[in-house]
Amino acid sequence: MRIYTKILLTMLPLLILTLLAAGGLTYYLSYNALTDLARAWLESRLSEALGAAMEQEHRLHGPKTRETVIRQTMADTAAMSAINIGEAGYLFAVDSQGLITVHPDPSLIGRRANTERWFQEIRHTKKGSIRHPLWGVKSFAVHAYFPDRDWHLLAVAPESEIYGSLRQARIYLFFLAFLISGMMAMTLIFLTRRLLAPLKQLIAGTEQIGRGDMKARIPVSTSDELGQLAEVFNHMAAVLGQTLWTLQDRERLFRSLIENASDIIAILNEDGSVRYGSPAVRRVLGFDPKKLVGKATEAFVHPDDLGPITDLFTKTADHSKAVGSGGFRVRHKDGSWRTIEAIGKNLLDDPVVEGWIFNLRDVTDRNQAEAQVRESEEKYRNLFESAPEGIIITTPEGEVLSYNEAFRKIFKIDENDTWPERAADLYAKPEERPKMVELVKGNGKLEHFEQDHVDRQGRVFPASRSHRLIQYEGKTCIQTILRDVTRIKEMEAELRDYAENLERMVDENTGALKAANEELSKTVKSLEETREQLAVSAHQAGMAEIAVSVLHNIGNAVNSVNVRTCRLEEMSVAREVESLEKIRTLLQAEWPAQNEADQDRKEKLLAFFLMTIDIFRTKSDQFITDLRFVRSGMDHIMEIIAIQQKYAGLRGYETPVSLNDLLKDAVGMLMDSFKKRGIELEFDLHTLPDILLDRNKMIQIFINILKNAYESIETGPEENERRIQVKTSSERGDDGDHLQVMIADTGAGCPPEHRNEVFRFNFSTKGRGTGYGLHDAANTIRARDGIIDLLSEGPGKGACLLIKLPYRRRPDEQENHRD
Repeated sequence: MRIYTKILLTMLPLLILTLLAAGGLTYYLSYNALTDLARAWLESRLSEALGAAMEQEHRLHGPKTRETVIRQTMADTAAMSAINIGEAGYLFAVDSQGLITVHPDPSLIGRRANTERWFQEIRHTKKGSIRHPLWGVKSFAVHAYFPDRDWHLLAVAPESEIYGSLRQARIYLFFLAFLISGMMAMTLIFLTRRLLAPLKQLIAGTEQIGRGDMKARIPVSTSDELGQLAEVFNHMAAVLGQTLWTLQDRERLFRSLIENASDIIAILNEDGSVRYGSPAVRRVLGFDPKKLVGKATEAFVHPDDLGPITDLFTKTADHSKAVGSGGFRVRHKDGSWRTIEAIGKNLLDDPVVEGWIFNLRDVTDRNQAEAQVRESEEKYRNLFESAPEGIIITTPEGEVLSYNEAFRKIFKIDENDTWPERAADLYAKPEERPKMVELVKGNGKLEHFEQDHVDRQGRVFPASRSHRLIQYEGKTCIQTILRDVTRIKEMEAELRDYAENLERMVDENTGALKAANEELSKTVKSLEETREQLAVSAHQAGMAEIAVSVLHNIGNAVNSVNVRTCRLEEMSVAREVESLEKIRTLLQAEWPAQNEADQDRKEKLLAFFLMTIDIFRTKSDQFITDLRFVRSGMDHIMEIIAIQQKYAGLRGYETPVSLNDLLKDAVGMLMDSFKKRGIELEFDLHTLPDILLDRNKMIQIFINILKNAYESIETGPEENERRIQVKTSSERGDDGDHLQVMIADTGAGCPPEHRNEVFRFNFSTKGRGTGYGLHDAANTIRARDGIIDLLSEGPGKGACLLIKLPYRRRPDEQENHRD
């Protein structure tokens, strides 16, 4: 758009509006003047009417009848009609109830006007003026209240009569304003065109500068205002060039600061959406700053912290350039929450920014550190107040600054007592404190330093102290942790005495056990030699009487060993172990650990006690186990003697026994031999009914078979597994019910030609012995109508001994079986 057009469009409306305003003001003032004249004119006529009404009231004063009221109304109408109010004006009266009592138009007399707006406006006022349509005519009226008759008198004049001449002049005023405006517009156009020529040169120079040519100058040499403008423009161009270079340098500087700042600088729109985020957004929150533009801040703020950020906006919303601060949590790209400290400023009114500018700092690590410091202080405060050890803080000079409840109890200090005034008052020997202070100053701490102290009542007691230099209330102080070790000293003395007695008792019992074991070993060795001699003598020479005598003597020796083992079992240290456990429990309950060093010392001492108790318990249990094993062996020896006595003419007896239990007992007696040889045992024992057997005889058979099995493994191939399998089962066939026992080994095996010979007396594949064991087993099994057989695939492939014993069910079992 051209300049003269702009000037015309700017100035012409102003001129037109000025002329219109002047005309309007003239019209307004004239209108108000006419209104005031009309009000004064109508008020004079209204006063005249009020005077006539009052005169008529005095004239007709007396009792009011219907005839007098009618005469009065007619007289009032005539009097008011006689008052002239212009060409179309008139007077009328209306009572306080809205009934028209006097009017030039007889048809309106007696009509109700209480619903008319003009009546509602005058009914509560004594006098005034109104402007309302009255019976379809816009009118201006002045009213007054006539109390003698309770009337409202109104003097009315139509507005057309009051403002008629003014409205006709209004048209001429507006026409004149438009005419003058047109003439001034032509003048403005002419003057504007005269100014365009020099301005074109200014435009050309400006365009050069706009294209970045800061060296452009305006060649205007006139001395008028345009010349001065050219000179100012040229100077401005030079300054602008220098300023632009300076701004470019500053822009690079500020961009570098923003891009490398650790804090986030963000600009938010008025609706809270992100307009700009500095590169620190990526470092602090992990987001690409460009991808955050246009997104609402609520999407990143923790839901519980929306209130604080809303308050931050509220603080700065009502005040331009107001500054507010606050803290809230912002979501990181990895889903974690970072605590942000924000300072915001309202620059919505700044035309450059037009938004909120925020400086955001990540204070997550700082808050965590502060929380840890507060937590540490709180823990120290709680530990200080609730510690079971006495804690006192003093200056190196001996001034008492603070102590906890445990300290007060240890030294028996009343709550309101000011003792001790000096730290030296706590020492049984006050001269020892300076030495302690020097040691603490030199090393920074002093651990487990025992000294005698004196409490408030004068009692001297030993105490363990630990000293450390600390900062307290801004100065270097000595923190002392103290505990009364009187009870611990007493318990340590008792413990030493008890330990000495216990060690003496253990040595005595250990010596007795060794003597018993030596005696037992000699007896067992003698028994084995005697047993072999007895077997050879009994079966080769038939000397049953000699065997009975020898067995009797051996039985006497075994009985003496049994008596000795019973005494040793009664002398076990089980009761002493229980006493040690009670002492350990007492130490654990009565020895309070008042600091970390004491706790460590207590734990080590209790651990030593526990280890000592476990050693004694283990030895005691092993001692009792060995004694019981010896007694079991003695019982087995007595059973062997009974078996041998049977063959020498003594008879045993049969009782219901469990084959599974007999096998377990036999394996238990040989368990040491199995472990010594590294042989693995596998059991597959099915539930079997009890069977009538000679228990001692059958367990000896199982022992002989198991012994043959592990001896076969000893002589078998080295690459074979060292394993013995024991299996029991029951089966029912045409020949009746049988209980079956299988003992298989992975030893040397047996050639097929020796399968039947192994059960013959005096046959052995071991190169030693008489072969009596399997021979005796075969005789016993076959005597009960049982089956015994040896199965083997050949030498080096192991063997399996199979025993089948017939089983006769009891009547109740047979009935259940048939069911």
